[in-house]
Amino acid sequence: MNNFIRQLSTTSRLLKGRTKLKHAVSLEEFLFRNRVKCIYRDLLRQVYKNHEKEALLGFIRDEFRANSQQTDLNYRKYLLSLGINKINHMSASMGMHVQYK
Repeated sequence: MNNFIRQLSTTSRLLKGRTKLKHAVSLEEFLFRNRVKCIYRDLLRQVYKNHEKEALLGFIRDEFRANSQQTDLNYRKYLLSLGINKINHMSASMGMHVQYK
């Protein structure tokens, strides 16, 4: 019986160590990241339908990569809204019919 109790206590200590969250993010941060990923994927899908793939892909990747190190959530939201406005303007001028909100 003592051996069984020792195994349980050892197992519980191991499980406690595994379940610690090192870098948990807030719900708002999680939802924002998900929105950015969805917009990025949608943009890539739209670009693959276009004939100027290389230039557009490079531009999109560079813009997302340049702002990926920002830590302030409000500033990142501002950058995303600014980027969405640019995307809507560029897509309208190229005839791609992409509208983001």
